[in-house]
Amino acid sequence: IGNGNVATGNTNTINIGATATSTGKNVVTIGSTIAASSLTLQGGTGHINLLSTGNIIIGTSDTTGTLLVLDTKTGAGDPTGVNGGLYYNSNSTQLRGYINGAWNTIGGTNTGTTIPTTNLYDGRTFRLRVGSSPYEFIDLVYDATYAKWVSENSLLFGTIGTSGGGGDYDTLSVGNSDYTVRGTPVAYKNLYNAGLRLQIRQYGMFQSSVAATYTTTYNVDLQDAPNFNSSGTRAVLSSGFVSASIGGLSNNTWYGRDSTWSQVAVDGTSRDQLTVTWRWSSAGTQTMYANARVETRWVSQ
Repeated sequence: IGNGNVATGNTNTINIGATATSTGKNVVTIGSTIAASSLTLQGGTGHINLLSTGNIIIGTSDTTGTLLVLDTKTGAGDPTGVNGGLYYNSNSTQLRGYINGAWNTIGGTNTGTTIPTTNLYDGRTFRLRVGSSPYEFIDLVYDATYAKWVSENSLLFGTIGTSGGGGDYDTLSVGNSDYTVRGTPVAYKNLYNAGLRLQIRQYGMFQSSVAATYTTTYNVDLQDAPNFNSSGTRAVLSSGFVSASIGGLSNNTWYGRDSTWSQVAVDGTSRDQLTVTWRWSSAGTQTMYANARVETRWVSQ
Protein backbone atom coordinates (compact mmCIF):
# COMPACT_ATOMS: atom_id res chain seq x y z
CA ILE A 1 0.00 0.00 0.00
CA GLY A 2 2.00 2.90 -1.29
CA ASN A 3 5.32 3.57 0.40
CA GLY A 4 4.03 3.48 3.96
CA ASN A 5 4.22 0.90 6.72
CA VAL A 6 1.39 -1.50 7.44
CA ALA A 7 1.00 -3.07 10.89
CA THR A 8 -1.55 -5.81 11.39
CA GLY A 9 -2.54 -7.82 14.42
CA ASN A 10 -1.85 -7.77 18.09
CA THR A 11 -2.55 -10.96 20.01
CA ASN A 12 -4.80 -12.40 17.34
CA THR A 13 -3.93 -15.15 14.85
CA ILE A 14 -3.58 -13.90 11.28
CA ASN A 15 -4.34 -16.30 8.41
CA ILE A 16 -3.31 -15.46 4.87
CA GLY A 17 -4.74 -17.56 2.08
CA ALA A 18 -6.11 -20.17 4.46
CA THR A 19 -9.58 -20.24 2.88
CA ALA A 20 -9.19 -17.69 0.16
CA THR A 21 -10.70 -19.80 -2.61
CA SER A 22 -12.80 -22.23 -0.62
CA THR A 23 -11.79 -25.75 -1.75
CA GLY A 24 -9.62 -24.50 -4.60
CA LYS A 25 -5.84 -24.43 -4.70
CA ASN A 26 -4.26 -21.42 -2.98
CA VAL A 27 -1.17 -19.65 -4.28
CA VAL A 28 0.08 -17.11 -1.76
CA THR A 29 2.97 -14.81 -2.67
CA ILE A 30 4.65 -12.65 -0.05
CA GLY A 31 7.45 -10.26 -0.88
CA SER A 32 8.99 -8.87 -4.03
CA THR A 33 11.75 -9.85 -6.46
CA ILE A 34 12.42 -6.25 -7.46
CA ALA A 35 16.08 -5.22 -7.15
CA ALA A 36 17.41 -5.66 -3.59
CA SER A 37 14.05 -6.29 -1.98
CA SER A 38 14.13 -8.50 1.10
CA LEU A 39 11.67 -10.38 3.27
CA THR A 40 12.05 -10.82 7.00
CA LEU A 41 10.10 -13.37 9.01
CA GLN A 42 10.45 -12.85 12.72
CA GLY A 43 9.38 -14.95 15.65
CA GLY A 44 10.05 -15.08 19.36
CA THR A 45 10.65 -18.16 21.47
CA GLY A 46 7.61 -19.71 19.81
CA HIS A 47 9.73 -20.44 16.71
CA ILE A 48 8.99 -20.00 13.00
CA ASN A 49 7.32 -23.11 11.61
CA LEU A 50 7.19 -24.08 7.93
CA LEU A 51 4.55 -26.77 7.50
CA SER A 52 3.80 -28.65 4.31
CA THR A 53 2.66 -32.09 3.19
CA GLY A 54 4.83 -31.54 0.12
CA ASN A 55 8.42 -30.31 -0.18
CA ILE A 56 9.85 -27.10 1.21
CA ILE A 57 11.82 -25.69 -1.73
CA ILE A 58 14.43 -22.95 -1.49
CA GLY A 59 15.38 -21.22 -4.72
CA THR A 60 14.97 -22.50 -8.25
CA SER A 61 17.05 -24.78 -10.42
CA ASP A 62 19.50 -22.54 -12.27
CA THR A 63 23.20 -21.98 -12.90
CA THR A 64 23.51 -19.45 -10.07
CA GLY A 65 22.37 -21.35 -6.99
CA THR A 66 20.66 -20.02 -3.90
CA LEU A 67 22.39 -20.28 -0.53
CA LEU A 68 20.74 -21.48 2.65
CA VAL A 69 22.81 -19.68 5.28
CA LEU A 70 22.63 -21.03 8.84
CA ASP A 71 23.16 -19.16 12.07
CA THR A 72 26.79 -18.58 13.07
CA LYS A 73 28.03 -19.10 16.63
CA THR A 74 31.30 -17.25 17.23
CA GLY A 75 32.26 -18.72 20.61
CA ALA A 76 33.58 -22.13 21.59
CA GLY A 77 31.20 -24.93 22.44
CA ASP A 78 27.77 -25.94 21.19
CA PRO A 79 24.34 -24.51 22.05
CA THR A 80 21.58 -26.60 23.58
CA GLY A 81 20.70 -29.13 20.90
CA VAL A 82 17.64 -30.79 19.48
CA ASN A 83 17.75 -33.66 16.98
CA GLY A 84 17.95 -32.29 13.45
CA GLY A 85 19.52 -28.98 14.54
CA LEU A 86 22.17 -27.37 12.34
CA TYR A 87 24.42 -24.33 12.74
CA TYR A 88 27.87 -23.05 11.79
CA ASN A 89 30.57 -22.60 14.47
CA SER A 90 33.12 -20.02 13.34
CA ASN A 91 35.29 -20.71 16.40
CA SER A 92 36.03 -24.25 15.22
CA THR A 93 35.26 -23.49 11.54
CA GLN A 94 32.84 -26.42 11.43
CA LEU A 95 29.29 -27.07 10.34
CA ARG A 96 27.63 -28.82 13.28
CA GLY A 97 24.62 -31.13 13.38
CA TYR A 98 22.70 -32.54 16.33
CA ILE A 99 22.20 -36.26 15.65
CA ASN A 100 20.79 -38.88 18.00
CA GLY A 101 21.20 -36.70 21.06
CA ALA A 102 24.73 -35.41 20.39
CA TRP A 103 26.51 -32.74 18.37
CA ASN A 104 28.61 -33.98 15.44
CA THR A 105 30.79 -32.34 12.84
CA ILE A 106 29.02 -32.25 9.47
CA GLY A 107 31.88 -30.59 7.62
CA GLY A 108 34.48 -27.87 7.80
CA THR A 109 38.14 -27.37 8.49
CA ASN A 110 39.41 -30.41 10.35
CA THR A 111 43.08 -30.41 9.42
CA GLY A 112 45.83 -28.27 10.89
CA THR A 113 49.25 -28.01 12.50
CA THR A 114 48.00 -27.46 16.06
CA ILE A 115 46.04 -29.98 18.13
CA PRO A 116 42.65 -28.40 19.06
CA THR A 117 42.10 -27.50 22.71
CA THR A 118 38.61 -25.97 22.41
CA ASN A 119 35.21 -27.21 21.25
CA LEU A 120 36.14 -30.74 22.29
CA TYR A 121 33.59 -33.53 22.28
CA ASP A 122 33.67 -37.31 22.25
CA GLY A 123 34.39 -38.70 18.80
CA ARG A 124 35.61 -35.46 17.20
CA THR A 125 38.20 -36.19 14.51
CA PHE A 126 41.23 -34.15 13.49
CA ARG A 127 44.05 -34.67 10.99
CA LEU A 128 47.34 -33.29 12.29
CA ARG A 129 49.93 -32.09 9.76
CA VAL A 130 53.54 -31.86 10.96
CA GLY A 131 57.00 -31.37 9.52
CA SER A 132 57.69 -29.86 6.12
CA SER A 133 56.51 -30.71 2.61
CA PRO A 134 55.49 -33.42 1.82
CA TYR A 135 54.60 -33.47 5.57
CA GLU A 136 53.60 -36.18 7.98
CA PHE A 137 49.91 -36.73 8.73
CA ILE A 138 48.21 -38.53 11.59
CA ASP A 139 44.47 -38.94 12.19
CA LEU A 140 43.32 -38.37 15.76
CA VAL A 141 40.03 -38.96 17.58
CA TYR A 142 39.09 -37.16 20.79
CA ASP A 143 38.09 -39.46 23.65
CA ALA A 144 36.06 -37.54 26.23
CA THR A 145 36.49 -40.20 28.92
CA TYR A 146 40.28 -40.20 28.52
CA ALA A 147 40.21 -36.43 27.83
CA LYS A 148 42.87 -36.87 25.16
CA TRP A 149 43.34 -37.07 21.42
CA VAL A 150 44.29 -40.63 20.44
CA SER A 151 45.50 -42.15 17.18
CA GLU A 152 44.55 -45.59 15.93
CA ASN A 153 46.61 -48.50 17.19
CA SER A 154 49.42 -49.32 14.79
CA LEU A 155 51.05 -52.74 14.52
CA LEU A 156 54.74 -51.92 14.75
CA PHE A 157 55.72 -55.52 14.14
CA GLY A 158 54.26 -58.96 14.61
CA THR A 159 55.49 -62.44 13.95
CA ILE A 160 54.95 -64.52 10.86
CA GLY A 161 55.08 -68.06 12.19
CA THR A 162 56.97 -70.91 10.57
CA SER A 163 56.32 -74.55 11.32
CA GLY A 164 58.85 -76.07 13.67
CA GLY A 165 59.08 -78.15 16.80
CA GLY A 166 55.99 -77.86 18.95
CA GLY A 167 54.13 -75.34 16.80
CA ASP A 168 54.27 -72.13 14.79
CA TYR A 169 56.93 -69.76 16.02
CA ASP A 170 58.93 -66.72 15.01
CA THR A 171 62.08 -67.52 16.91
CA LEU A 172 63.42 -70.23 19.19
CA SER A 173 66.17 -70.50 21.74
CA VAL A 174 67.98 -73.10 23.78
CA GLY A 175 69.42 -71.88 27.06
CA ASN A 176 69.07 -68.62 28.91
CA SER A 177 70.58 -66.09 26.52
CA ASP A 178 68.81 -62.92 25.39
CA TYR A 179 67.31 -63.13 21.93
CA THR A 180 66.47 -59.92 20.10
CA VAL A 181 63.67 -60.78 17.73
CA ARG A 182 63.27 -57.57 15.83
CA GLY A 183 64.06 -53.87 15.84
CA THR A 184 62.04 -51.22 14.00
CA PRO A 185 62.65 -47.45 13.73
CA VAL A 186 59.74 -45.14 14.57
CA ALA A 187 59.48 -41.53 13.33
CA TYR A 188 59.46 -39.52 16.54
CA LYS A 189 60.50 -35.85 16.57
CA ASN A 190 57.76 -34.11 14.59
CA LEU A 191 54.85 -35.77 16.38
CA TYR A 192 56.57 -35.32 19.75
CA ASN A 193 57.10 -31.59 19.15
CA ALA A 194 53.46 -31.24 18.08
CA GLY A 195 52.37 -32.34 21.55
CA LEU A 196 51.84 -36.07 21.09
CA ARG A 197 53.46 -38.83 23.13
CA LEU A 198 54.22 -42.37 21.97
CA GLN A 199 52.66 -45.28 23.85
CA ILE A 200 53.62 -48.94 23.41
CA ARG A 201 52.19 -52.28 24.43
CA GLN A 202 53.32 -55.83 23.69
CA TYR A 203 51.91 -59.31 23.50
CA GLY A 204 54.17 -62.34 23.83
CA MET A 205 53.29 -65.99 23.32
CA PHE A 206 55.59 -68.86 24.28
CA GLN A 207 55.82 -72.63 24.14
CA SER A 208 58.27 -74.92 25.91
CA SER A 209 59.51 -78.26 24.63
CA VAL A 210 59.31 -79.63 28.20
CA ALA A 211 57.36 -78.86 31.34
CA ALA A 212 59.17 -75.93 32.89
CA THR A 213 59.09 -74.28 36.29
CA TYR A 214 61.50 -71.52 35.45
CA THR A 215 60.61 -68.13 34.03
CA THR A 216 60.64 -66.67 30.53
CA THR A 217 60.99 -62.89 30.34
CA TYR A 218 60.22 -60.65 27.39
CA ASN A 219 60.92 -56.94 26.97
CA VAL A 220 60.39 -54.00 24.68
CA ASP A 221 63.62 -51.98 24.61
CA LEU A 222 64.03 -48.42 23.35
CA GLN A 223 67.23 -47.56 21.53
CA ASP A 224 68.55 -44.42 19.95
CA ALA A 225 68.65 -44.29 16.18
CA PRO A 226 70.57 -42.21 13.64
CA ASN A 227 68.71 -39.11 12.59
CA PHE A 228 67.40 -39.07 9.05
CA ASN A 229 70.14 -38.78 6.42
CA SER A 230 72.89 -38.92 9.04
CA SER A 231 74.96 -41.37 11.05
CA GLY A 232 74.58 -42.12 14.73
CA THR A 233 74.45 -44.70 17.48
CA ARG A 234 71.86 -47.16 18.72
CA ALA A 235 72.53 -46.68 22.40
CA VAL A 236 69.96 -48.22 24.73
CA LEU A 237 67.64 -45.54 26.10
CA SER A 238 65.36 -47.80 28.11
CA SER A 239 66.06 -51.48 28.73
CA GLY A 240 62.94 -53.38 29.60
CA PHE A 241 60.73 -50.33 28.96
CA VAL A 242 57.82 -52.75 28.78
CA SER A 243 58.60 -56.00 30.56
CA ALA A 244 56.67 -59.11 31.55
CA SER A 245 57.39 -62.69 32.50
CA ILE A 246 55.72 -66.07 32.54
CA GLY A 247 56.64 -69.23 34.43
CA GLY A 248 55.50 -72.82 34.93
CA LEU A 249 55.03 -73.65 31.25
CA SER A 250 53.68 -77.06 30.32
CA ASN A 251 55.08 -79.16 27.51
CA ASN A 252 53.84 -78.17 24.02
CA THR A 253 51.28 -75.67 25.37
CA TRP A 254 51.21 -72.05 24.24
CA TYR A 255 51.09 -69.35 26.93
CA GLY A 256 50.44 -65.67 26.30
CA ARG A 257 50.88 -62.45 28.23
CA ASP A 258 49.63 -58.97 27.37
CA SER A 259 50.88 -55.67 28.76
CA THR A 260 49.06 -52.40 29.35
CA TRP A 261 49.90 -49.27 27.39
CA SER A 262 53.09 -47.57 28.59
CA GLN A 263 54.06 -44.04 27.62
CA VAL A 264 57.55 -43.31 26.28
CA ALA A 265 59.33 -40.60 28.28
CA VAL A 266 62.31 -40.20 25.93
CA ASP A 267 62.83 -36.56 24.90
CA GLY A 268 62.13 -36.12 21.21
CA THR A 269 62.93 -32.45 20.72
CA SER A 270 65.80 -33.24 18.33
CA ARG A 271 65.50 -37.03 17.97
CA ASP A 272 64.13 -37.89 14.52
CA GLN A 273 63.42 -41.50 15.35
CA LEU A 274 63.56 -44.25 17.96
CA THR A 275 64.38 -47.91 17.49
CA VAL A 276 61.93 -50.25 19.21
CA THR A 277 63.13 -53.83 19.72
CA TRP A 278 61.61 -56.96 21.24
CA ARG A 279 63.89 -59.17 23.35
CA TRP A 280 63.26 -62.33 25.32
CA SER A 281 65.15 -64.90 27.36
CA SER A 282 64.50 -68.19 29.13
CA ALA A 283 66.07 -69.23 32.41
CA GLY A 284 66.30 -72.91 31.50
CA THR A 285 68.12 -75.04 28.95
CA GLN A 286 65.10 -76.40 27.11
CA THR A 287 64.02 -75.39 23.61
CA MET A 288 61.56 -72.46 23.62
CA TYR A 289 59.38 -71.07 20.84
CA ALA A 290 58.14 -67.49 20.86
CA ASN A 291 55.79 -65.14 19.03
CA ALA A 292 55.71 -61.37 19.48
CA ARG A 293 53.32 -58.52 18.73
CA VAL A 294 54.17 -54.89 19.48
CA GLU A 295 51.66 -52.05 18.95
CA THR A 296 52.02 -48.28 19.16
CA ARG A 297 49.70 -45.29 19.36
CA TRP A 298 50.08 -41.54 19.84
CA VAL A 299 48.25 -39.65 22.60
CA SER A 300 47.96 -35.92 23.30
CA GLN A 301 49.12 -34.33 26.57
